[in-house]
Amino acid sequence: MQLSSGGADAALAWLKANVLAFVDASQVCYLAVGNEVLHTDASLTPHLVPAMYNFHKALQTLGLESTIKLSSPCSSQILSIWMPPSNGAFAPFCLPAVRSMLKFLSETGAPLMVNMHPFHSFIKDPLSISLNFCLFQAKEPPMLDHGLQYTNMFDVMLDALAAAMEREGFKGIPVMVTETGWPTAGNNVATPDNAAAYIGGLLERRLHGIGTPKRPNQAVEVFLSDLFNENTKGGQEFENHFGIFQPDGSPVINVTSFT
Repeated sequence: MQLSSGGADAALAWLKANVLAFVDASQVCYLAVGNEVLHTDASLTPHLVPAMYNFHKALQTLGLESTIKLSSPCSSQILSIWMPPSNGAFAPFCLPAVRSMLKFLSETGAPLMVNMHPFHSFIKDPLSISLNFCLFQAKEPPMLDHGLQYTNMFDVMLDALAAAMEREGFKGIPVMVTETGWPTAGNNVATPDNAAAYIGGLLERRLHGIGTPKRPNQAVEVFLSDLFNENTKGGQEFENHFGIFQPDGSPVINVTSFT
C-alpha cells in the first residue's frame, strides 16, 4: 500500500534500499511485484497496478526501464475456463484488476507472470484429465481445438491464458511461468518418477525452444519450484515435497536433462 500511495519517490527509495544496494542492476532482468496478490488479500488488489506504475517510473528515473521488466506473479486461478484452451477466460472476481495489469504489461513490454501447476489440475479433476497428459507422456490421441493439437496440460494452460488475454483485447503479451513443479510425496501421484517425468518434459521443451500450438514460435520462460523440499511449509502434505533436492543437497529426483 505504501508503494502505491507513495508515488515514484517511494518506489525509487525502496529499489535502492532493498535491491540495488545488494545486486548490480545488470544482474536483474525482472522484478516481481508481490506474489499472487489477487488471491492474498482483497484490500491489496486496488494498490497492485498503481505500485507497478510507480516502480516503472522509478526504473525510468534510473534509465533501467528497458532492461528490467515489471510484472506480478498470479495464481492460475485467475482463469475460470481452461478447456478447451480457445475458450480461456479470466475469472470475474479478478477481471478489473487483470485488465489494468494487462494494460500496464502491454505498455511496458513485460510478460504476464503465472504460477502454474498441472499437478493441481489433475488432483482436482482426475476423471477428466489423464495423468500422462499432465506428465508430457500422453498415449491417447491429441486433444483437438479449432485445428490445434494438444498433447499435454502445460500447453493447454498456456494457450488458455493467451486466449483469455485476446478476449480482453491484448494479443501479444508473452506468458512467463514463474512457478511450476511436481511433488514427490504426500499424494498417490506425487512420486519421484512422476516428478522426473514432468521436470524432464519441461526441460526438453525449453532446451529446444518449443512453443505452444497457439504460439509455436514463442518459447516460454519457466522457473522451477522448488529447489529444495520444505518440511515446515504447511498446507497439505504434498506442499512440502516440491523440491528437486533435499535440504542437505542430495537429489530427490533423477532428471537426465540436468546434465
